[in-house]
Amino acid sequence: DLLTRPNHSIVKQSYGCTERKVSYAVPSSLNADGFGIAWYPLQNKQVTDNTEAKESEEAQEGACLFCSILPAWNDKNLHRISEKIESPIVFAHVRAASLGSIISQTNCHPFVHNQYTFMHNGGIGGFSELKKHIITTISADLYKHINGTTDSEHAFMLFLNHLPSQKNRGNALQEPQALLMALKKTVVHILHLQRKLKLNVESLLNFAVSDGNTTLVSRIYLHSKTDFDENEISIESKAASLYFSCGSMWTLCSDNEYRMRHTNMNEDAVIVASERLSLNHEDWVEVPHNRIVVISNKTNVLMFPINIEKELQRFEKDLKANKVANQSK
Repeated sequence: DLLTRPNHSIVKQSYGCTERKVSYAVPSSLNADGFGIAWYPLQNKQVTDNTEAKESEEAQEGACLFCSILPAWNDKNLHRISEKIESPIVFAHVRAASLGSIISQTNCHPFVHNQYTFMHNGGIGGFSELKKHIITTISADLYKHINGTTDSEHAFMLFLNHLPSQKNRGNALQEPQALLMALKKTVVHILHLQRKLKLNVESLLNFAVSDGNTTLVSRIYLHSKTDFDENEISIESKAASLYFSCGSMWTLCSDNEYRMRHTNMNEDAVIVASERLSLNHEDWVEVPHNRIVVISNKTNVLMFPINIEKELQRFEKDLKANKVANQSK
C-alpha cells in the first residue's frame, strides 16, 4: 500500500520521476542505479496499550535493511517483501548515482548504524574536496563504519558525530531536540567546510534520519558563496522537492486511488516523500525550502525553519570555543 501500489509509488519513481532538479548523462526521470528499503520491526514499537502514558526510554534495535543494485521496477523480491512488511517506520529510496559514482550495494540508501537510519536526496557540492575534512572530523569508531563512497553516507556519519555523547547512557533515546540540533549542525558544518575551502558550489540537502522513535526530514538548499543573494534566484525552484501528507489512515478508496483519510483528529499516518505518491494533490503539503520536518509520537508533525547564516555563526563560535578549551588543557 505504500511502496509499490500507489499511482506514483517509489517503484514508479524509479523510471518515471517528474520533479528531479539535477540530471547527469541519463534522463532526469530515471532512478535506476539501485534501491533500498529499511524498516523497524513492529514488535519494537514504543507505544502499546500498556505504555501509552509512559513512553519507553530504551532505543529501538537497528532497522532491517534490504538493498539491491537492480532497478526497483525489475526486482521481484522487493514486491514480495513489500507485501509482507508491517512496520511503524519505513524508509525507501531509489538511486540515481552521481556522475562517476560507483554502483554497489554499499552505496545504496538507506544507511543503517545501530538504531539510526539515514537517506539523502540531492548532493553535496565539492564533496571530493570536502571528503578528507569530514573524515578527520568524525570519530575513529564512526570512520570504521563507512562502507561506501557516497557523500550521503559521509553526511550520515557527520550527523552521528554531532549527536550528544552516549557515554554512561546505555541505550537511552536521544531527545527530539538533540536530533534536530545535530541535523542543523551537520548542514552548517558542510557549508563551513565549503567556505573554508573557498568553493563556489551549491548543495541540495534533503536528509531523512530516524532513531526508530523520532524521524526528521529536511529540505535545504545551500550555496557556498558568502555574498549569495537569495533574491537573485528562486530558492524554491532550486531546492529538491519535498511533500508530506498526514491523517488517520492511508488507504485504497473505491475509485482505485490511494488517499489520506481523516476519520479523526489524530495523525496516525504520516508520509514524507520527494514526490507525491497519489494524484490527489489536496492530500499533500509542499515543505518550504530550508525547513526540517520532525515527526514523533509526542509531537506528531512539526516543521522548523533553519536560518542558515545564524546557525553557521553559532556553529563557528562553538568551534572556536572548543579549540580554545582544547589548547588550555
